[in-house]
Amino acid sequence: MNKTKAILLTGVLLASFGAHANDTSLSKSFCNAAQDELSSVNEQLPISIDYMTQLIGASALHTKGNDLCNVTMTYLIESNKFIGTFSDATEGAMNFNESTDFLNSSEGNEILTNVFKQQGEQEYKDYNLEGVEIRLLYKSDDSKLNDLSVTLFE
Repeated sequence: MNKTKAILLTGVLLASFGAHANDTSLSKSFCNAAQDELSSVNEQLPISIDYMTQLIGASALHTKGNDLCNVTMTYLIESNKFIGTFSDATEGAMNFNESTDFLNSSEGNEILTNVFKQQGEQEYKDYNLEGVEIRLLYKSDDSKLNDLSVTLFE
C-alpha cells in the first residue's frame, strides 16, 4: 500500500469515528480528518510515485451546500520520460514527435483520461464513498503534454 493510500485510509477510519462522536456527516468528518492527514503529506512533497511521476499537491475541501468532500491529488509528469515510454511501447510505429502529437490529440487525451481513471479507481477503490469526490490532476513539467483532470467514481 503506498503512503498516500495509507494516509487516506486513516482519514476514512477517523471520519467514521468522528461522524458518530460529533453527529456530523460522514463527508464532513472524512474531510476534517483528510485535511489534517494531507497537511502532513504536503510537508513531504514532492513524493516520487514512479520514475516519471511525482505527487506535488494534495487537498481536501468540504462544501457545505451539497455536503461533499472534494479530495484533489495533483501529480507532475516528466513529459520526456512519459512520451519516450509511450513511443517505445509503439515499437517503432510512432517516433517521439508523433507520440507527442497523438497524446495531445482529442483521441490521445481520451485514452489517457480513461487509463488514469481506471488506475485511479483501482488505487482509490476504498474511498468510493457517498459524499466524497476524488479528482486527480496530471500536470506536465513542460508544455509538451496537455494537463488532464480525472474525476473518479462518477
